[in-house]
Amino acid sequence: MKKLDNKVKKINKFKKANTKKTIDLKPKRLSGLFENPITHEIWVCNNMNNVVKIDNVEFLKVHKQDSPREVLLKKEALKFIKYI
Repeated sequence: MKKLDNKVKKINKFKKANTKKTIDLKPKRLSGLFENPITHEIWVCNNMNNVVKIDNVEFLKVHKQDSPREVLLKKEALKFIKYI
């Protein structure tokens, strides 16, 4: 009977230890302004975590400030200006 009680106590301790709330570690949605250093155009990225990889090249979905149309631009071709 003692062995059974000890096993039940161990199981209850394990359940209590593993019932802590889990922390949601989703990345925050970051918006930022970028500049194309060659043409000096300003681009807005609504979600900098949304990176599209095509043939191991990273692209960001960006749009101009006055236009809602999104385009893909190479991440390495853009210069980060600031968070918005």
